[in-house]
Amino acid sequence: MPTLAGAGHAEVKRYLALRGGRVPAKGRAAIDGLWALRRAVETGLTVEVVFRCPELSRGREGEALVAGLEELGVRAHEIAERVALRLSDRDGPDGLFGIVRLPETTLADLAADPPARLLVLDGLESAGNVGSLLRLADAIGASVLLSDSQLRLEQPKVVHASMAAVFHVPVVKLTGDDARGWLRELDYQVVLADPDCPIPYRGADYRSRVALVVGSERYGLTGGWPAAASLAVSLPMLGTADSLNVGHAAAVLMYEILSAQLSQ
Repeated sequence: MPTLAGAGHAEVKRYLALRGGRVPAKGRAAIDGLWALRRAVETGLTVEVVFRCPELSRGREGEALVAGLEELGVRAHEIAERVALRLSDRDGPDGLFGIVRLPETTLADLAADPPARLLVLDGLESAGNVGSLLRLADAIGASVLLSDSQLRLEQPKVVHASMAAVFHVPVVKLTGDDARGWLRELDYQVVLADPDCPIPYRGADYRSRVALVVGSERYGLTGGWPAAASLAVSLPMLGTADSLNVGHAAAVLMYEILSAQLSQ
């Protein structure tokens, strides 16, 4: 049976510290809700601790999930509603929370079986944008390089925006120099979006191994990427805006790349 845990319990404090970024995450993420906890279990993540608030429960599934985790040796705690509301960062929590270990991917892992599609997120700091792009990577079977970014993948906003894709999409954090060197070694076609480029994105010759580099909406790409690019393509802009949201632009380009690769 779950043990009782109040606001001063060490595990409750650790959850709050992880969620708020007050301690080094070391690959741990604080997750909120039945759906996220179930997805973590389904994708094989290690669940270190789980909390359940009976007052906020919306059915028997959460109780059964916690019981199953307890049988596997996961520490389980029952918490009061007031504690659950402190743990939650969203409206209408369902009373289930956990601390999980995210997967670790290295460049050596990617090099062992190089993916046909890579998304390079250069200097992105918006948790919402990064989460959405991880969701895109999941949809098109891509891996991700997070280049020159201080963003924590363990942030709750990344988990939420990615619809839990962060639980299983291979992601490597590295410097821009290391990313460019690795892509060069593995002979990736490095593609940039450039509104001034005369080559339309649908007329480009995409190769069997492509890395699409997208940058910050505010600052653009960091130095070094234009010189490292194999190809630049443009997206048509017929209105008064001069660019798309980074997630929308990446989706248009990645699906075109996927279509070209599938037809080869």
